[in-house]
Amino acid sequence: MDKDGAEKAEVDAHFTEIQNIILQELQNARVSIIVVMAWFTNDVLARKLIEKYNDGVDVKVAIYNDGVNQRHGVDLGEIALHCIRAPHGGIMHDKFCVIDNQVVITSSYNWSTNAEFRNEGNISVIRNNQTASDYSIKYSELVT
Repeated sequence: MDKDGAEKAEVDAHFTEIQNIILQELQNARVSIIVVMAWFTNDVLARKLIEKYNDGVDVKVAIYNDGVNQRHGVDLGEIALHCIRAPHGGIMHDKFCVIDNQVVITSSYNWSTNAEFRNEGNISVIRNNQTASDYSIKYSELVT
């Protein structure tokens, strides 16, 4: 807690091994996973979400409704998937994941093959319940 009584956030920035760090965080999920991703073409991360869904974790995904995701996007099987547009008419460019309403992964890194093997990117892993709630609310706003 800080001097005002607010919970302090633990933040870790990562610039390499990003897919592996995301996989580790997803593995720790026990209750819920929310993913909002502009472009999602990474089959490794998709398989981990399906695994967690099959283990009983509530998994929800929202992606940008565009040609890239339509042609190259992952197959998430029975997982709830929302294809959305940006509310203001531009690109839905958000990239975040909320795990158990306690951990947020936010980044420049799309969950895509290009992001993993070609592009420079980063993620921040934030451990803070209030921040996680803020991102969960943003997910709800985007899909309704």
